[in-house]
Amino acid sequence: MQPSPNRRRRLGSLASNGRGAIMTEYVVLLGTVCIGFAAAILGLGPSLVANYERSQAIILSPFP
Repeated sequence: MQPSPNRRRRLGSLASNGRGAIMTEYVVLLGTVCIGFAAAILGLGPSLVANYERSQAIILSPFP
């Protein structure tokens, strides 16, 4: 049983449509960037918090 010409035309137009592939590429790229950003935050987080707390203590002290 062969598909009707109308259905064959619709399948051909779906096969030539690249919007889904482009969206998938953007999702993979965004996921990769987010994973890298999260790893950087986890690696640098404790030292950044320590620097922030030290600076806050200096600013809030009555006699610097």
